[in-house]
Amino acid sequence: MGSSSGYALRRGVALACAIVACVLYASTRRSPFYGATLRSPRRRRLSLILSADPGDMIGGFSEAAVLLDVAHDLEAIDVAKEDLFCPTAHRGDVAGQPVLIVTTGIGATRAALCLDSLLRVYGPEAREVLFLGTAGGSPAVGGVLDSDACGAANQGAAAKLVRLGDVCVSPFATDWDCQRCFWAAEPYAKPAPGALAEAPETARSRNACAKAPCSPGRETKMFDTTSICMFLHDFDIVLSLSQKNPPRENELSKNQPKRLRCDRAREVFAGRVRSTGRFRHRCSLHDRWDLFGDFGCSYFTEPSLADEVLAATRNLERTPRAPPELRAFEAGYWAATGAARGAESWAAAYARAEKRDARAWGYDVCGEATSATYWNGAPYDELARGYVAELMRETAAAYPNGTSRAASSKRDVLAISAMEGAGWMAVLKLSETYLDFAHLPSANVRGVADYTHDPVVRYADDVWLEDATWVSPEGRANATKAGYAFAITTTSTAVLALLQSRGDGLRGDVGIGGRS
Repeated sequence: MGSSSGYALRRGVALACAIVACVLYASTRRSPFYGATLRSPRRRRLSLILSADPGDMIGGFSEAAVLLDVAHDLEAIDVAKEDLFCPTAHRGDVAGQPVLIVTTGIGATRAALCLDSLLRVYGPEAREVLFLGTAGGSPAVGGVLDSDACGAANQGAAAKLVRLGDVCVSPFATDWDCQRCFWAAEPYAKPAPGALAEAPETARSRNACAKAPCSPGRETKMFDTTSICMFLHDFDIVLSLSQKNPPRENELSKNQPKRLRCDRAREVFAGRVRSTGRFRHRCSLHDRWDLFGDFGCSYFTEPSLADEVLAATRNLERTPRAPPELRAFEAGYWAATGAARGAESWAAAYARAEKRDARAWGYDVCGEATSATYWNGAPYDELARGYVAELMRETAAAYPNGTSRAASSKRDVLAISAMEGAGWMAVLKLSETYLDFAHLPSANVRGVADYTHDPVVRYADDVWLEDATWVSPEGRANATKAGYAFAITTTSTAVLALLQSRGDGLRGDVGIGGRS
């Protein structure tokens, strides 16, 4: 009996040890029940630093390249083994701070999928999420043009001019694509039963049997930019402007119904034809919550991390200097803009702004307008600035202690054109709201690699066109590469400044271009 009870005891102890061993083993392996890696709780110190491009866009240069170059104890993560929906991931430390440097792939969907998989694996360790990358940017705070007053450009000011390489730091993004686009219905005289009306010009201009402006068929262009859901559908004037030789000034002037004008700010978009009773192809602002719900157009979080990044950049003793070829491109851009009648003040503004290096703009001035369309053009920039200003007002109401201004308008802000912000921010917001994930501070750090539109030229009275001929195709291609690389450098500098400012475990002064 004693022997039997001793055997049972030994068997029980062995079974208990086996269970403990299995639990410990499972803590570092994937669980078949939850589809996530189970890890022992650790202090939340790991900074998740995301960027989109692993080297697919321009010359094989990854947006993570600079941070990877200065990182210590770098370890490549087997993304397939960890079930991460991310092209690359590396773990190491920068300035003594533990980091996970990840490329998500380009676009909002890929950024969202990547971050979701990261949170399931590294969520318990994560301290914060930083997304850095390149973007297009408004040429100036408030824009160069204002559709309220197209008789002249806005007054140029060095303090409002945006330099290539400038950085936008914000805790929010708005979805530029979140629009309700519609073929506006207007009153018209119905034909008698069984008869057809003779189609006047106004009826033809709102013909429902026609290609949309954003059709993949025959392109219609205005301001040298493909129209996407915001310009009126008037083939004669729109198509004539898309030709290599646009109509001469006197040809526009003598035909008043076809005069191209800018309209009121409440319409936000510029460049429509004015004519009494004329059809207008419109898109809504982001106030259609009945269509999109609470989570559809705008994403924002508390601004503590953005504030910390901005404070760190203010303490930098030096900031990167743009390469000569990029400075030459930028000088040519503003010379072309300032050469236009009514826009001369911008040339003088650039002469003053040229003396400063890249700077960081805060979320009281800038924000990302995420889009899958990679929007570009002066009217699109104005629409985006309206969206960003609207989001700033929301953020100011939600976080009154931040720096967002409740009274922001399109005249007070600059817009950032990028493709990922609304995707990865949606994952954080929805995970906290519906899955009870712990709050993670986050910030969007974007560098201006190019401008959102070409220089504008005053064509006739209040008619402005974009001039794509001011630079050669080769010069534009070279500047695109230089701007991309420089924006990666400036955004990486901002993130490095943040990590260095924390100071614990600092391994010397880590600077761009190598370790000291």
